[in-house]
Amino acid sequence: MSELVLIWLFGILGAWQLTISGFVLSIKIEQVKTKVAVDLFIDTLGEKLAKALHADDDHLGIDSLLDKYLDRTYELSYEEWFRLKNHCNHILESKEISQLERSMAGMLAAVCEHKLMMKFGKTKQTV
Repeated sequence: MSELVLIWLFGILGAWQLTISGFVLSIKIEQVKTKVAVDLFIDTLGEKLAKALHADDDHLGIDSLLDKYLDRTYELSYEEWFRLKNHCNHILESKEISQLERSMAGMLAAVCEHKLMMKFGKTKQTV
């Protein structure tokens, strides 16, 4: 093969690699945008649900955890996320609590599940 043909082949190969790299990069950028949007949605939903479920009389028994959750200077630990999720699931199954509070607790349990999975990589309590 002549030197000119090799130069052309390497040029085409380089151009192809740049094209593929640009395509992969654009997919990664869209993936990050989507993840950020979903995380923002879940964080906003969780905060609004926590504010709505918070009560002065603590009749649901979760206000101390909700206070920690709403305090932006404090990050819940794995055990606290797990405990909040379990409390919310208990509220969801309770027939003595209003349907609205049960629905909100169910949604907050799903937020807790997401946080456990994304931050700690697990959703089950391990000893």
